[in-house]
Amino acid sequence: MVSFASLLLPVGSHASPVEGHVSTPEPASRRPESPARWYGWKILVADAVTASLFGVAGVLHESRRNGASDTFVAIGVGSYVVGPAVVHFYEGNWGRGLGAVGLRGGIPLVTGGLGFLIAGSGCNGGGLCGMTGAVAGGVVGILGAIALDAAALAWGPSSVKVTPVVGGGRMGLGLSGVF
Repeated sequence: MVSFASLLLPVGSHASPVEGHVSTPEPASRRPESPARWYGWKILVADAVTASLFGVAGVLHESRRNGASDTFVAIGVGSYVVGPAVVHFYEGNWGRGLGAVGLRGGIPLVTGGLGFLIAGSGCNGGGLCGMTGAVAGGVVGILGAIALDAAALAWGPSSVKVTPVVGGGRMGLGLSGVF
């Protein structure tokens, strides 16, 4: 194998021992790990689609089309839980995709339950005691799960590679990537 230092020496020389030689990349076991690439913007796009579904559901509810409104709410909930997981799966992060499903389901349930307990603690047992707290806690949990998913889970290996190449008595760098 030709070392990088030996590639530098023949550049100024007319009689290059590596002339016409193209270096091969190191085996995967010896290569340094590539830098991480953030793909959280794709998850935020999926969440924007989800938000628009809930917006449509709200408009339909206001116009007394409750059947259609309920349909959009159900699709929105599915999109909130499954949409970002599909992005993780597409990026090759199966474990993170499953983690995102748990995160997006679990955090709002816990924060909604805490909101219910906190708001219902001073209640006299009337009607919807604690429901306002449950909804507020659930919304905080949803926003927190979205932020945590996009910021902490949406990282994958970089698809950009830089490889030193020598050929024809010249040395250079090859750059390739998938975007």
